[in-house]
Amino acid sequence: MLDIRAQIPGTGVINIEMQVENQYNMDKRTLFYCAKMITEQLNESDNYKNLRKTTTINLLDFNYFNHPTHHSIYHLTEKKTGTSYPDILQLHFIEMKRFKKLHRNGKINPDDRLAKWIEFFANEDDSQWKIIASKDPIIKKAVDRLEIISQNQENRWDYEIRQKALKDITTMKEGAKEEGKAEGKAEGKIEVALEMLRDGLDVDRIAKLTGFTKDEILELQKNLNKE
Repeated sequence: MLDIRAQIPGTGVINIEMQVENQYNMDKRTLFYCAKMITEQLNESDNYKNLRKTTTINLLDFNYFNHPTHHSIYHLTEKKTGTSYPDILQLHFIEMKRFKKLHRNGKINPDDRLAKWIEFFANEDDSQWKIIASKDPIIKKAVDRLEIISQNQENRWDYEIRQKALKDITTMKEGAKEEGKAEGKAEGKIEVALEMLRDGLDVDRIAKLTGFTKDEILELQKNLNKE
């Protein structure tokens, strides 16, 4: 899970989110967060002219839309003429699973800088980092930084917890499917959430991984503390 907010002069406000698990709500989820970021820019007496362009970039480790492109860009347009609304918001979806397939089939322009960055985020093979770094000096800086972070014990521990949580969720889903019982799935989700709490994972992250609300996770935490 990755969630980064940034303010870029001349560009506006940007939110970058990475999702590895398809919760089948990304279209509504990103629109909600985009709208929230817009409303948070102004106080009650502020001028609407102070609103800045808001962009969400979703890096998805799964296919979500039913079309052939790996990078989808959505914005407001007039229905009949197709005229663009003033550029106040954009929703980007980058489907890395589809990108990898296109890349393997030689259908990605090797000089496309965005494609180089997607390759960076989609890479799972440690032997490829030097090759990826050689394609762009800024990406090389990112790879160098990634190597430094990976040597930090706390970051490694955090990564291992996250990987364990994802494996637990996958196991839970497969088990629930085999049993064919909604009850088993719900119980499995609760057990996964409890295990994450025992491992010290942040409440917000647990909510994102399991689909529970923050209040539900806090309620589980109360019950766990009573044990």
